[in-house]
Amino acid sequence: SSITGAASLNVLKAGDTMTGNLTFTKADPSILLDVTTATDTDFWLGVQDDGLGTDDDKFQIGDGLTPGTNPFLTINTAGNVGIGTTAPSVAKLQVAGDAAVRKGDKLLLDADDATADTYLVRNSGATTVSWFVDGTEIATLKKQTEVR
Repeated sequence: SSITGAASLNVLKAGDTMTGNLTFTKADPSILLDVTTATDTDFWLGVQDDGLGTDDDKFQIGDGLTPGTNPFLTINTAGNVGIGTTAPSVAKLQVAGDAAVRKGDKLLLDADDATADTYLVRNSGATTVSWFVDGTEIATLKKQTEVR
């Protein structure tokens, strides 16, 4: 079923369900997550449509109650994910600001200026880390074991 012209849709009780799709059709469709405590942070998620008819809209998540403002996470139509940037373009994951890598073998460091890529690779056993510039290894850091 569909609701036409409704200003809001409310869940009547926990456990209420619906079948089918819930579709939002409008420019910049969004969902607001408005907490009841006035001093707590509210969030929004939605599609930001540039209105040009091109396939370059963005799915975003941000805080506040005004969709499109203060986005934290952006996914573009190429599938690139940006954290701290609204225009992820250099890699599948682009982080503007500090980031921590807890698992994985390669960390790409890119100045976003079309110069040679720099990356660090943790080698097997995590005893060495190699530093590469434009595909050429320029240094290797080796874990030192202290003997007393």
